[in-house]
Amino acid sequence: MRKKLSLSLIFVLVFTLFFSNINFVQAKPITNAELSAFKKKGIDYEKVQNKKGQTKKELVKQFMEDGLSQKDAQYYAKLDLMVSELEKAGVVIDLDDESIPDIDNAYVRKSPEEFKEKVLNLDLPALKKAFGNNEGWLKGNDDLNKAFKNEQYTDIVENGEIVGQKIEIKYPDGSSVKTTITGSVEDANIENIVEPNTYVHGPWNAEYRFGSSFNGKATNHIRSAEWEYKSSSNFAKINDLFKYKITHLTPDYTGWVADVTSDDGAVSSGGIVTADTEWLSNTQGSRAYYNTYIQGYTRVKFKASKSFSASYGPLSLSVSGGNTWHQFVIIETNGQGATFAYAAHYR
Repeated sequence: MRKKLSLSLIFVLVFTLFFSNINFVQAKPITNAELSAFKKKGIDYEKVQNKKGQTKKELVKQFMEDGLSQKDAQYYAKLDLMVSELEKAGVVIDLDDESIPDIDNAYVRKSPEEFKEKVLNLDLPALKKAFGNNEGWLKGNDDLNKAFKNEQYTDIVENGEIVGQKIEIKYPDGSSVKTTITGSVEDANIENIVEPNTYVHGPWNAEYRFGSSFNGKATNHIRSAEWEYKSSSNFAKINDLFKYKITHLTPDYTGWVADVTSDDGAVSSGGIVTADTEWLSNTQGSRAYYNTYIQGYTRVKFKASKSFSASYGPLSLSVSGGNTWHQFVIIETNGQGATFAYAAHYR
């Protein structure tokens, strides 16, 4: 049986989307006159729909259900609709123009609402700042990993019991990254948890473990794992909820088994990166023994807006504007109750 260690939860390499070197496409960018005409025409946010046919009211409702404040939900709904309208009009904004003034972090921190209004009004300096310099994308991966290693996380407590842990990091430019894993974590931390690959292989070519826990009680279990990214240019959140039952067929742990009950997922996004296709309920295996695993995962195909043609680096994967990649949140467990959470991707 795997050795049980201390009652603290160690997380290893958490999901974060982060910007790599930004390379803006120069091909046929919109002219100042064309941009002025587009801005003058304006966007009637109460009438337009995004690429999925969602209205502002529907988007606000969705974002608020995902935990955003009404103010943030309103902003991301408008941002998503704005990007959709730019794409419908075939607009490509060249933010690599050195004549566009830079905006410093001090202004963003001092006047966040005014800055967001500038973004929605297609103010070029604000767009350049919003889409080209997000510290959450650049630094989130390393910072979250350091925070977990240093145990700088917050316990999630329900009914007096620790049911999970989370980390949220906010950056001076207004961006943030957050990750959580929930589920009973008694006798947490089992040996070899730093091995950076899934036990059950899936349709991905790179994966990063970001959580682990242990609970071998003979009962029904629920595990939830998710990550979230927020900035003035984008909001993205993906979650997986995996349910299974552990049964002790014999007193000895070699006779313990875990059976799949169900798996379900959720995704929400708005802005420059949006969910294009979703596969929310996925499982592999039906029964796991003490040395084998069952798995549940959520799979989403994300797409980067071609209107700003930026280069993104989700989990070290470089994706240019208009292109797509597949993102996963994965939960695995074995008959002993050793449970792991992962983020994964492939092109």
